[in-house]
Amino acid sequence: MGGKWEISFESNDANYRWKFEGGQSEEGKGVVLSEELVEIRENEDDKIIVQRGPDFYFNNTLLPKLASGMCSIFLLKEETVIAPIYEVFSRIMRRSFSDESLKQPLAYSNVPLEIENALKVKKSLEIMSKHELTVSLKLFFLKMYFKPLYEELCSFYKSIFPVIEHCEITEASSVKVHVPLSGRIPVFAIKEKHVNQLIDLQELSAGMQKVLLIMTDIIALPPNSLYLIDEYENSLGINAIDFLPSFLADHGTNKQFIITTHHPYLINNMPIENWQIFHRKGSNVTIKNGNEYVEKFGQSKQKAFIQLINDPFYSEGLQ
Repeated sequence: MGGKWEISFESNDANYRWKFEGGQSEEGKGVVLSEELVEIRENEDDKIIVQRGPDFYFNNTLLPKLASGMCSIFLLKEETVIAPIYEVFSRIMRRSFSDESLKQPLAYSNVPLEIENALKVKKSLEIMSKHELTVSLKLFFLKMYFKPLYEELCSFYKSIFPVIEHCEITEASSVKVHVPLSGRIPVFAIKEKHVNQLIDLQELSAGMQKVLLIMTDIIALPPNSLYLIDEYENSLGINAIDFLPSFLADHGTNKQFIITTHHPYLINNMPIENWQIFHRKGSNVTIKNGNEYVEKFGQSKQKAFIQLINDPFYSEGLQ
C-alpha cells in the first residue's frame, strides 16, 4: 500500500519541507514514487536539496540509480547536508506493546563496552538513544551516569505500585536468572514489602513491565525527541493508567509525544489544544485540531471526554 505526506520540521535552526509519495512495484514491494526535500529560507529563495521522480537529483546533481525502496534521507545520511536531517528522524521512537514487540526490550544482555566507554567520556543521553538498549541496560546506564534521573524514576514507579519497597539494578546471577551469556548482565529487580527475595523484571506482572518500559523510554529520551505510544492503557489497571499525564508534565520538557487513546482519564487530563481528532470515511481521513474545540468545550464544567463523545465528528468517526 502506498501513501504520501508533506511535513515541515526544524533541525539545527534550519527549517525544511519534505514531500513524499510511495507506492508498490509489480512485485508488491514498497517503492518511492517521488520526493522533494527543501530548505526553507526567510530572506532568499528556498533551496531544493532533493528532487526525485523518474530521475534523482541531489543538490542539482543527477545521481545514478539508487535503491527505489529507500527514502533519500536514509540513502544520503552520510552527506553533510543530510546528516542533521537524518539525526532529527533518528530521534523518533515508537513503542508497540504486542507480545512479540515486548520480548526484545525486556530481554537481558551484556553491558556493551562501546557505550559504557563513550558515557565515561561524555554523559549524554544521545549516546544511549543511538542504540536499541533493553530496559535493564537503560536503567543500568541511568543509575551509573544519570543517577538523579534513575532515582526520580524509581520514586515515581514506587508511587504507582506502593507494594514496592525498593528498586535495584543487580547481576543476573544474584536473582538466579539463567541467561546463556557470559560477562556483566544487569537485571532490574524490585523488593516487595513482606517478601524476602528480589523479583526480577521478567517475573513482574505485564502491567508493571509496561509502565516501567514507558517510564524508562521517556526518562532516557534526549531533548528534541518524538515518542509515539498507541493506546498504552490496554491491559493496565486504573492506578497504572493514571500515571502518564503527570509523568509527562514532569519529564516531557523539550520532547514531543503522540499518544492515541480512547481512555476518558487521559483525554480529560490532556490540554484540549493538543488533541488531534480523527474521522474516517472509507479511505478518506479527516483530522480536526483541538484548537477548534477549546472555545466549544473549554467553558463547560462537564468533562471534556463526555463532550467529545457526543460531538458528531467524533461519534461518527468511522464510516
